[in-house]
Amino acid sequence: MSIAVRRDERGIALIMSLLLAVMVAAMAVGVYLMMGNTNLVSRFHTNEAQMKYAADAGLEWARNQLNSGVALPAPGAGGNQIENNVIVRDAGGAVVGASVGDTLRRSTWIAPSGNTTGEYGIYASAIVQVTNKRGATVYRRGELKQDPFSRFARFFNTWSCCAWGPAETVFGPLHSNQGMALINGAPGATFNGPVTTVGAITNQAVGHFNQGVSTGVAAIP
Repeated sequence: MSIAVRRDERGIALIMSLLLAVMVAAMAVGVYLMMGNTNLVSRFHTNEAQMKYAADAGLEWARNQLNSGVALPAPGAGGNQIENNVIVRDAGGAVVGASVGDTLRRSTWIAPSGNTTGEYGIYASAIVQVTNKRGATVYRRGELKQDPFSRFARFFNTWSCCAWGPAETVFGPLHSNQGMALINGAPGATFNGPVTTVGAITNQAVGHFNQGVSTGVAAIP
């Protein structure tokens, strides 16, 4: 005599199917989270680059302000804030970051730095701070230098009685806050650097301007 044993494995198959479904769902969630993290990292780097560009633009703006006549504070007097938490705009006037709801704001300071006697030129530091709504902050510092008069080979604030002889040669930049005159004759005065004058140049055609000449420029105080 033998006893027949019934083997029903349908319950095990159901459990395995459930485990497989859970594994597939976990993988799908993992992929979704990875994609979301990648998007967040990409957006972070995009915002970071945008803030850096806004700060670099602030340095150029500060340089332009100094060239336009904004005065530096006296040495030891601290910095001068020329922008205070202003909204950053692009070259077309649009608000930077407005399209994604993360408007950027910028503050800018300028101050004398380095050698402050003026003997070797005038130096300034520009410091720019850019922040977004989340509180992320980018700083940029730029060193600016005002050219001293020593960069000119010749500089004339007044031009009265004299004229360049036909055999004279000038090496380096030349500037006159008035006009200038050349004497007729061969081979003609030679200028090996750029020449700029506020007024006209008498007998300009006889000169040799190897790096160009510009008349009617603005006077240099």
